Amino acid sequence: MMINNYKTAKFSKLISKCLFIISFCSSMLSAADSESAINEPIKIVTERSYPLNYTNKGDPKLRGFATELIEAVMLDAGLNYEITIKPWARVLNEAFTNKDTLIYSVGRTEERENKLLWIGKIITVKNNIYGLRNAHKDSKVSLSDLKSANISVSKNSLNYNYLKGKNFKHLISVHSYEQTYELLKRGRTQYFTSSVLGAHQFIIRNNLKPEDIIPVMRLHEHNPVLYLAANIDTNPKIISKLKVSFQNIIDNGTYDRIMQPLLKDQSLLREKS
Repeated sequence: MMINNYKTAKFSKLISKCLFIISFCSSMLSAADSESAINEPIKIVTERSYPLNYTNKGDPKLRGFATELIEAVMLDAGLNYEITIKPWARVLNEAFTNKDTLIYSVGRTEERENKLLWIGKIITVKNNIYGLRNAHKDSKVSLSDLKSANISVSKNSLNYNYLKGKNFKHLISVHSYEQTYELLKRGRTQYFTSSVLGAHQFIIRNNLKPEDIIPVMRLHEHNPVLYLAANIDTNPKIISKLKVSFQNIIDNGTYDRIMQPLLKDQSLLREKS
């Protein structure tokens, strides 16, 4: 009987040792996987949105205030990365669905709050409803006029969600400023929504002059804050590094050096007061 008890106790100790070894190896593998994820190039997605992030014709190099800012953060964090430009709907979808994916410049809203991890603020933008000056000699347009008109607005954008929430019924989804301009010229839409920065892009892409468009209504309640954010399942070590580095570039003056020209004057397209 004593021999059986001895064998049972010895077997139990052996099982305990095996379980400990398995647990130890598992934790080591998990740590190795986590470290490997940090060393792998991090995927960053963004849209073409002058002057925050853009490429020049014939030159694939990504430029812009926000791009320079993100590059500074990644350099400080010592992380490898790859940035790709895609249409906004695809950018947002990839950030929501792909692990270890970063996105900029994305508006922080109640709807998106728990769908992304928010790393650092890039800039607050001002939004307006615009029209072509030759079609709107008078910049004074009533709210009822706007609500009865067709308005071009970027698909899945904050402006679209904002106007829809304000009971604008005639919103036309578009995927580019070129498409917006074609709709305006043909009379299919009468107005379009854009940030002040985006309006500058609209002018450049369609070979217009600043005086060719006119802001007919300022969306005073709608000034979204744009962020660098990450997929909800991104490696916590990556998030921690990025948050520390974002704060570092604020503290050492890099943020002000890069963004100050934009912060001083968002009215690259001059607005009437």
